[in-house]
Amino acid sequence: MHIKLGFPDKNIGIRLSIKSFQLKIPGYSSMHIDGNSIKEIDYNKIINRVKIGDEIVISDIRFTANINANICKINPIIIEIY
Repeated sequence: MHIKLGFPDKNIGIRLSIKSFQLKIPGYSSMHIDGNSIKEIDYNKIINRVKIGDEIVISDIRFTANINANICKINPIIIEIY
């Protein structure tokens, strides 16, 4: 599973690269993920643990950009399993 950041307007020219994020599954401790990908072994653990109605939260997304500016803060992403 890969996570990407971007802007809808491709003319802006800002390139973002995810450095790390936190992944929270109900009933388990948060997982710290380095980079923008979840390893296959961790992905399989997630798939085996979640059930219908659960919400997976991706938060504390750290990234770099090709410009020196504090461009934005990324809100947590909530994925509901159904």
